[in-house]
Amino acid sequence: MAQLEVFLMLFLFCKLSPSTADFEGDSYVLEAKDNFHFGSAEGHIEDSVLDFDLTSHLSFKYQTNDGRNIFVFDKLLKPKTLRTFLNYMTVDLGSWQFWLYEPYDDGIEELSDNIPWVNPIDCVEFSKSIMGKTIQQAVMDAIGTKDTYYPYKVRGKLMRRGDFTKLYTDANRTDDEFSAMMFLNPKWRKNDYGELYLYDDDIEIVAGAVPKFGRLVVWNSSVSYLPRPPSIAFKKGQLLLHVQFSKSKEKMLKNHAEIAASKATRQAAYDAGFIGSDKLAPNDIDIQKNFVSTSKSLEGKEIHVFDDLFETEDLDQLRAFIFKHGTYYYDDSDEGDNDSDNVQWIAGFEIDAYIKSRLWNIMRQTLKHITGRDKWFPYDISCNLIRSADHTRIHQDCEPHEDEWTYLIYLTPNWTKNDYGETAFYETMTNDNEIITEVRPKYGRAVVFQGIIPHSARPPSTNQSHARLTFVAKVSVDEFVGRHKAFREEMRHYQGLVETESMLNAMEHGLDLDPEVDETKPRNEKLSDDKEASEPDDEMEGDEINLDEIEKEEEEGFLHEEQPDHPVLQELNARLNAALQTGGLDQMRNLHRELHARHVAARQEAVKRITNLI
Repeated sequence: MAQLEVFLMLFLFCKLSPSTADFEGDSYVLEAKDNFHFGSAEGHIEDSVLDFDLTSHLSFKYQTNDGRNIFVFDKLLKPKTLRTFLNYMTVDLGSWQFWLYEPYDDGIEELSDNIPWVNPIDCVEFSKSIMGKTIQQAVMDAIGTKDTYYPYKVRGKLMRRGDFTKLYTDANRTDDEFSAMMFLNPKWRKNDYGELYLYDDDIEIVAGAVPKFGRLVVWNSSVSYLPRPPSIAFKKGQLLLHVQFSKSKEKMLKNHAEIAASKATRQAAYDAGFIGSDKLAPNDIDIQKNFVSTSKSLEGKEIHVFDDLFETEDLDQLRAFIFKHGTYYYDDSDEGDNDSDNVQWIAGFEIDAYIKSRLWNIMRQTLKHITGRDKWFPYDISCNLIRSADHTRIHQDCEPHEDEWTYLIYLTPNWTKNDYGETAFYETMTNDNEIITEVRPKYGRAVVFQGIIPHSARPPSTNQSHARLTFVAKVSVDEFVGRHKAFREEMRHYQGLVETESMLNAMEHGLDLDPEVDETKPRNEKLSDDKEASEPDDEMEGDEINLDEIEKEEEEGFLHEEQPDHPVLQELNARLNAALQTGGLDQMRNLHRELHARHVAARQEAVKRITNLI
């Protein structure tokens, strides 16, 4: 995943080349090639626009009762360019924000289209990209003007099944603004829903557009719109690009400044350290006083529940930090991997910041109270965000030979018995299964259990529209083992960056590494409905699995991961093996920290090299 992540991000920094234009009426207009510019913000607004006439790509035109226009364009951009931008939005860590109002946090609920996940994009840099210039020209050609309309608000948006979107209007009639929305899912079936509806003032639908890869809908911003979520049968997310245009440069510069300020605030929040790092908890907390219950599996594996171990102020600050600044990784692959938890949104935290906090101090005391040992060390710290339509799976957090515990804290206030969201623990990973126990969410409640126990975070009920948040720390038997596991996970991501050097070299020499694949061609509709009806159930696929084959593939994958070709990776692995042989904690700790620093520096260097291509 990491290698693919970086490879895809590299294509975001190309600049528009007029020689790539294609003027044939039924073909694509522009493609990402050579030097497509999409990088860090510079704050300079370009007044130049494309001189291509894009009206030949206008598929439909509609009007409201009072003459306000709605336009639908197709095939404005090459699939390659669309995939580039799509992957930029999906792999850029830290860019996605949970946009829905949470009533437990300070603030005022603002009207919106109620799409839960939003990725604010710098409008100035977007205006210089092939995407920005093409959409800008389409808007101006649609309304038939030579006046420049600037994209002053640019957002990636993501909807999933079960989302409750709302009718919304981007601007007033007097604002003279236009909105545009582009569909970014390469594949879409006729029964997946996800249409965009435009409404007249009498609240009747005046126009509708079905999703097609790269389709652009343009409308007068005073026309109300409703993005329809995907159907319940559609397991992935629906990605949209939403752009608002105005003649005002001032609006554009204001939004540009707001995004820069937001990034600075986020960085300052991370630089301040983990919540509760200013003062450690006492070392003599009476853990037993907060004890609620203990449950055991038939094999004797333990699950412990505690209430009120943590200060409400710390919980509130952690919850607010996650919503405002969480570095989310989004994964909707849902490839039938029954070993995964299938949680789509996960926010990660750095180990060295976390171990300085009050939360870890209290967690460590809790683990000592349960196990009698105090050498436990966290190797994976994250927050899971789950909503009612998510499909989580039963999974285990470690392997049978590993001595590990998982420590989770519920971070959703005012949870009632009708909101569901329990954590369910099971005896086995088989279909013939029984429940050990279920734990209800309660604000600040801690559940500490052995990682080998099969378990699942159950989604909230449809009665609960807000997110279920849990803070999770997975711990190993000591720091040496924990650093080793953290090193291996970091190495997976770093390896992808290192192995992209040859791709960067090729790009710097002007080579095109992205083969053309037209993903907009319709699939065989004869098969689609029958296939949907006969697709195997994910839960039953495990019955046909050859476990010997899986073990063989996992072993081969492990060996391949441990024997990279790149000398930098070989050197790091050699040092890891040396640390494992000597068993030196300082050696393992320093190696893990060095790898993390290299990983950060490698990302920054990749961005620099791409920027130099401009």
